[in-house]
Amino acid sequence: MKHLLIIIALLGTGIGYAQPKKEFKNGTFGVKSEGVISEGYTIVRKGRRQKENFQGTKAVFKVKWISDSSYRLTMIREDKPGEFSKTLHVDIIETREDEYTAIVVSDFGTTRVTLFRRE
Repeated sequence: MKHLLIIIALLGTGIGYAQPKKEFKNGTFGVKSEGVISEGYTIVRKGRRQKENFQGTKAVFKVKWISDSSYRLTMIREDKPGEFSKTLHVDIIETREDEYTAIVVSDFGTTRVTLFRRE
């Protein structure tokens, strides 16, 4: 579960290979890893806050956009300490109509994930 949560949190940052649409900076998203939807995982990003809910485990992050395709997430609070990474760096490498793929670097390692719009 730690790895999945890290992946989702990291999807918000970008490497600079892609020019994401501004609408990806805010919204409600689901997560896919290797094409498989992570059931019960929801990310809500608004302004400088990102809330994550993974099967009832919740966390809140501060969002700092470094560029249009890269951002950093810093943990503010979580329900179950140790379930989420304290910091994540997300580099968006590809965008499509309603989703983007990113490389996420966290306390738990590096992974590739896709976030898709749920609204």
